[in-house]
Amino acid sequence: MSSSSIVELALLNYLQNVYSSNMKLPYNRLKPCGRVLFAAKGGKIHSFSLHDGSHISTWKHPDVERLVEAQAQSQPEAESNLSAVAATLTSAQEEDYEESDDNNGPPAKRQRLTDDLEPGQSKDDDNTVMDMDEPASGDESKETGPKSRRQKKRARRDRKTGPNLRHGYGKVPDQPIITQMAVTSTGSHLLATSGHDKTIWVFEHDGNGTLTQLSQRPMPKRPNAVLISVDNKTILCGDKFGDVYTLPLLASLDGSTENTLSSRSTPAPSANKAWKPEATNFTVHSQRNLKALEQQRLWAAKADQEAREGIHSDRPTFEHNLVIGHVSLLTAMCLAQSEGRRYIITADRDEHIRVSRYMPQTHVIEGFCLGHKHFVTGLAIPPARPDLLISGGGDDELFVWDWERGRLLGKFDLLGRAKRVAPRASKIAVSHVSSTTVQYDGKETPFVFAICEDVPYIFVLRIADDSSLVHVQTYLCPGTPLDLTHVYTEQGALSKLLVALDITGMVTTTPRIMSLVWRQGSFGVDILFEVEDSGLYADEADVSEDDVRALLYNVEDLRKQSLDSNGDERGAEEEQGMAPSVGTEADRPGHE
Repeated sequence: MSSSSIVELALLNYLQNVYSSNMKLPYNRLKPCGRVLFAAKGGKIHSFSLHDGSHISTWKHPDVERLVEAQAQSQPEAESNLSAVAATLTSAQEEDYEESDDNNGPPAKRQRLTDDLEPGQSKDDDNTVMDMDEPASGDESKETGPKSRRQKKRARRDRKTGPNLRHGYGKVPDQPIITQMAVTSTGSHLLATSGHDKTIWVFEHDGNGTLTQLSQRPMPKRPNAVLISVDNKTILCGDKFGDVYTLPLLASLDGSTENTLSSRSTPAPSANKAWKPEATNFTVHSQRNLKALEQQRLWAAKADQEAREGIHSDRPTFEHNLVIGHVSLLTAMCLAQSEGRRYIITADRDEHIRVSRYMPQTHVIEGFCLGHKHFVTGLAIPPARPDLLISGGGDDELFVWDWERGRLLGKFDLLGRAKRVAPRASKIAVSHVSSTTVQYDGKETPFVFAICEDVPYIFVLRIADDSSLVHVQTYLCPGTPLDLTHVYTEQGALSKLLVALDITGMVTTTPRIMSLVWRQGSFGVDILFEVEDSGLYADEADVSEDDVRALLYNVEDLRKQSLDSNGDERGAEEEQGMAPSVGTEADRPGHE
């Protein structure tokens, strides 16, 4: 391949990266609070009126402005890089044209020259080995002297510090994203977690949609699930390492809560004397032990320096108690109650569902609900049937449990139901499971709602008297549902369902938050409610489609790799056969 062809491919890659970043992040989390709806989109939390959908206020993560500024600064650099690439392409084409007239021999071979290595660099270092063109004849060897090596060294340096042809734009801060939200039962406070910086945010809510930030607490690991205790005083936070911590919801007026630890809290980093190895050069004789001793000295010196400078970025100094520990990534968490006693139910990537006692006896494990073959990402306890637990994840079915006894009561074939509207579907990954009570056939009936990742359908089920799940409706959405929440009247009856949609590739008139109401035995679109957010996109940062998928479509990534007959890893697609996502245009027959 000629040099001009290589540069042309680099130019095409550059243009694809630059001009594909013209999308906006969709809403990914919804949380109603009284007469207000909180909707998270990227690093912002918007509040809307549930009465008429009007916008009330917006809270921005501090990194949102940094991201916008970084993108604005990188735009001129991207344009200059494009000019540089175009000039390089023109020069390469001219060189190829000249070489085509002068060289009639076979194509030049490639050799590796290592005589110009810098001190301390090995011959195996690819960054220091220079590739040269071996001339076709001996007379042309003079043209590949030190001047040519200097040119290639300069070009290699430009690739590192100059325009990056693979990415096409400079690095910008991580995209801020709100991953979880929770509200107190009184509606006085909102809790949110940001995934990119592993921080828990607590806000005071005035009841009319305005938020006031009270605290921010960076956690040692990324929070995957958060809850607020029944008494509205404690935060339960489960992280990616499988640990569940409790934190006070509110700090004291003088802020001492975030600096003073209780007797049961994780101890703060102490300023004790740094550890030093007891061995010396006089007590260690072997060459290997001498090297180990030197490494211990370096480690001790580094620890001593960090202690003097107060560097403990991975150790929280606020009050936090470790109450539950899993050996795998924690994926879901909910609260349960039976006969006056409360429990914490947690699930992880290793197919486990654990039932633990509520605080302060969380160390007591009451039992397990075992039966899943893949990860568990959704847990729901129906308000009308608190003795049941609905779970879903990477399996083909939804599971119904008698959670107090750890007994499996039944399954619902969710993949089979999906195949009725998308025959080519081969697997599903449940991203949301919730339950509420609906007036069905003249009586209050517990309903279950399930959403699968990258599937444009909402599966509506009801719980029969024998605790089995019965299909009610498969609702086709105008986009991909990312979250679903329930809105209730002042009397506690279900008013509507609100669904956050990813409308990538849809027409601009498609609502980003869809409202569904129960009418005549099925859910339908509520045309009277629409969120007024048309003016909220002007100052938002652009993102690419790959960024959207990396931020919002990561449930399927929890599926473990399997080994083929040769011992090589393969994904679920190879294991079950490649299949398109559930619900392509050819598989959308409409509402069932």
